[in-house]
Amino acid sequence: MKTQLSTFVLSTLLFLTFNLQAQQGLRNNGTKIIIPTGAVLHIDGSNGDFTNSTVSGKDGSLALSGKLKIDGDWTNNATGGDLLDGTTGKVVFSGLANQSIGGTRQTHWQAVDILDGATLEFGTDQQITIDGDIDMDGSIFLKADANSVASFINNGEIAGAGEATVQQYLTGSNNQGIPDGRFWYLASPISNAKSSVFNAASGNRLWYFTEESGTYTEITDNTTDLTVALGYVARMTDNTTLNFVGDLNYGNINANTSWNASSYYPGFNLVGNPYPSGIDWTTMGRTNLRPTFWYRTHSGNAMVYDSFNASSGIGTNNNGSGAISKFVPAMQTFWIRCENNNATGQVSFQNSDRHHKLDNQLYKSSENPDHILRLRAERGVFSDETIFCFFADAIIGFDEYDSGKMYPTDDNLPQIFTTDPAAGDLAMQSLPWNIGNLSVPMGFKTEITDTFAINAYNISELNPDILVYLEDLVDNTYTDLRQNPVYNFSSGISNSFRFVVHFFSLITDDETNFSAEKTETQIYSFRNFVYLKTPAEKYQVRVFDMLGKLIVEKQIAGSTLNKIEMHTASGNYVIHLIGEKSISTEKVFINNP
Repeated sequence: MKTQLSTFVLSTLLFLTFNLQAQQGLRNNGTKIIIPTGAVLHIDGSNGDFTNSTVSGKDGSLALSGKLKIDGDWTNNATGGDLLDGTTGKVVFSGLANQSIGGTRQTHWQAVDILDGATLEFGTDQQITIDGDIDMDGSIFLKADANSVASFINNGEIAGAGEATVQQYLTGSNNQGIPDGRFWYLASPISNAKSSVFNAASGNRLWYFTEESGTYTEITDNTTDLTVALGYVARMTDNTTLNFVGDLNYGNINANTSWNASSYYPGFNLVGNPYPSGIDWTTMGRTNLRPTFWYRTHSGNAMVYDSFNASSGIGTNNNGSGAISKFVPAMQTFWIRCENNNATGQVSFQNSDRHHKLDNQLYKSSENPDHILRLRAERGVFSDETIFCFFADAIIGFDEYDSGKMYPTDDNLPQIFTTDPAAGDLAMQSLPWNIGNLSVPMGFKTEITDTFAINAYNISELNPDILVYLEDLVDNTYTDLRQNPVYNFSSGISNSFRFVVHFFSLITDDETNFSAEKTETQIYSFRNFVYLKTPAEKYQVRVFDMLGKLIVEKQIAGSTLNKIEMHTASGNYVIHLIGEKSISTEKVFINNP
């Protein structure tokens, strides 16, 4: 049966039996079907399918206050609108075999009954939202494959004797029965799962992490209960589709966290998204937690860490496919960290935090703001990045915009980082917009002797009034990253602050207030060095102490960054820079250890 009228209204109890009619069920080709309170539309039989489409620019739709009862499949291919969004009626699934939920448009129901014997099978590309209650004496089956997983959000209660099955696909390999493939970080989407989901007793490996000791504990049986919202790490002997069978997690779920100074990783807690849908980290409740989360993910054959900061809205791109965003995928395990105060904390997962996501890869951010500089250390296909970001209210020192660094264990990966005396090494460091002239030491670490590069791969997106120079303290070179964004160098095994990143900013107050006239001459100090950035002419430099005694006098070439090492006591000094067309004077502080 096909509906072709502009509006089809049911005003009384109606049973439509289509298993004897062309085996096509009910196909709505652009019609509005109204099922008022008290009316029941029953699409009966093994071919009692419902298909909703858009025809001649008109979207098929349902205004459902009564009941729609279906024995077959549900397919929504309308190009606009959510078919049942905002309606008050109920959809009843009464088939005796799997009833496929598919189509190109999101499925949005108010309330659902799944009768005993019926199984709703949601394809890997499906997004399902149910605003009301679910009476489930049948079952729900959320499918997954290597590329995607069905996304399911319910905002009401779930009652009944039925169960849900949530799939997750994991790759695996082995050497003589011992897993040797990638590690998978995931959490259980059901409340009553056991370690048998992973078959941990038969060759597959399964661990959880404890902050108090900073160590992993392996589960070697199939009877251990999986804790809701706890992160697990799995390594499989073969490619496997996991089946989590039981009661779906929904509603408010809290996970407690800790900080122990004696831990090998103080404050780091491994938690997991407990829902079969994505979640928004920026809306989640956080008590005594830093605003950053970290993923363990893959870049080629290497395991890397990516991080996202809720305060800055910035994510790293160590995965190589795009900077991650604020959304944590379904069942994804991630790291969070307590503040370093030896106190406990808590993260709260709530229904309102949930978000649909189709594939099982990390969410990527498409933003390219002009207040972010990404520097990437490269060794062939292996890389690591550190981020500098600029905010009007950022401080020189650790603040909410900064993110700590987690180090991978793969020696093939070079590492770059900045550091804070209190917070330790950083993957993201914030700076105030009105930095003037500022130098930031940048560490470099490698366990392999090789050639490397520092790549300022997004510098064309950075605000053009922020000039950036990279100083190599080993090779004694300076590189204008605006002119040459890739700096090549060689290194043996090293873990040192080999580089200094110099910023020259023409921004005076915040990101919208620039200096009226761009000054080409820059004079400032860093540690026991005086730095001078000058235009294309020769200059004479004179350095005086505060008593007027001449300490240093020398000639420098223009159009570059020059450095003068001061072998003097710590204190204030006056710099005179004398050129053919100008004279500049600046007071600096020398900190000579």
